[in-house]
Amino acid sequence: MYRLLWRIMKMALAVTVVNAALAALSIPSTAQTAPVVKEGTIELGPISIYYLDTGGDGETILLMHPASAGSDAYRKHQIAAFAAAGYRVVAYDRPNFGKTRYDPVASPLQGTTTDDLDALTRQLGLDRFHIVGTGAGGYIGVDFTLSFPERVRSLVIANAAMDIMDNDTYSAMIKRPRPEGFYNMPIEFQELSASFRTGNPEGVKTWLENYTASRVKPRGPGQPEKNVATLKGIADTKVPMLFISGEADNYAPPPLYREAVKHLPNAELVTIPESAHASYWERPDDYNKAVLGFLAKHH
Repeated sequence: MYRLLWRIMKMALAVTVVNAALAALSIPSTAQTAPVVKEGTIELGPISIYYLDTGGDGETILLMHPASAGSDAYRKHQIAAFAAAGYRVVAYDRPNFGKTRYDPVASPLQGTTTDDLDALTRQLGLDRFHIVGTGAGGYIGVDFTLSFPERVRSLVIANAAMDIMDNDTYSAMIKRPRPEGFYNMPIEFQELSASFRTGNPEGVKTWLENYTASRVKPRGPGQPEKNVATLKGIADTKVPMLFISGEADNYAPPPLYREAVKHLPNAELVTIPESAHASYWERPDDYNKAVLGFLAKHH
């Protein structure tokens, strides 16, 4: 009995000594500490833009949310992971989404999404930054890059069904994945893969909660893009680009992006298995790895 107690005491002492040595060597823990995320609003005329900001001295990642969520959806999987990699992370809600507010009757939206993004980033003191856009956020990231390529370090376009006006093959392909009646199906069927819906019911539940929270009433008409998107125009920006496609995406499946990347010498493609239109949510580890690996090459 006493020998057993003595052995346990020696083991405990050894663990204490090792931990002290590791602390002295400043070896970091593998566990990620959740960053302090500032919530704020910025007034752009009649619009009160809600945003999240981790702060910090690293290069900035600007997260652009899809049409099925607001910026808060990035809290679960992306913000801490990207901040832990040394980046300042900023996300915001576009008008008609999440916690951004305006009066669509008294003060209908003016200008474009790119105009708003330009004004917002300047008020936040952002000069050059990486844009990581999912779904509609990816398309708006393209629009901003066409207007201000000198301000974009790199651009990630994930699960975004872009309207491209100078490629007939692309224009024909984008119409094929969604059959008649598709938009009458439940939103989770439209956007989440069968694998995710089958294997992760809690993830589906939380995704739907984010979707519901992002809906705003009253909801005004959306803003137009500032530019006509063409593959030639995108290539001419010379901004490094990463396309991310979920292999089960009914909006932007891999063949669509392969056609685009063929014409973009500054672009590369990553496909994510068992994910559809919400790769950032369905396969966050794969999504984050692809994003961070790409950004590391384009400081």
